Amino acid sequence: MIYKEYGNTGKKVSAVSFGGMRFDMKKSIEENAELLHYAYEKGINLFDTAPGYCDDKSELIFGEAFKSLRGNYYVATKAMPESFDTAEKAYEQVCKSLDRLNVDKINFYYIWCIRKMSQYELAMRPGGQYEGLLRAQEEGLIDHITLSSHQTGNELKHIIDDKKVSGLLIGVNILNFPYRISGAEHAVANKM
Repeated sequence: MIYKEYGNTGKKVSAVSFGGMRFDMKKSIEENAELLHYAYEKGINLFDTAPGYCDDKSELIFGEAFKSLRGNYYVATKAMPESFDTAEKAYEQVCKSLDRLNVDKINFYYIWCIRKMSQYELAMRPGGQYEGLLRAQEEGLIDHITLSSHQTGNELKHIIDDKKVSGLLIGVNILNFPYRISGAEHAVANKM
């Protein structure tokens, strides 16, 4: 497995992560959790999920796996600013995810699925999601506040230059390359 530094976080993560968006929901939570064990045995050390994935069972599947997973691994989950639009709601969601995941800390907590600047601004407004995530981070419940985005390169540059998040989760492919690559390059240049 190839491992890379995640920006300037000091964490070396596997080049391939395990995403929890798709599980066979005909199988039990325990059976699905075995997939995470298999991935870990193959060298994957970054596990990414979200509330709502798989009929709201993905975090529970991860939590089942984490009960017996030993060693060094990193956990990522996320929440949308529209659903957790106050600091209190955001903080409570972090606590709920910690409980469901059976972990003491979330390594990468994503402000999730930002598609336009108004969503970013909602998350960052006083009393908003970001404020609740900062509280969780100050209490040691989150290592790094991060952001997942489907925006253009110029919008991503603005977010990066705002210096409020430690990393970005973005997709770059043959279809969106022309309008997103400048944001990805700016993220790399800023060690994100």
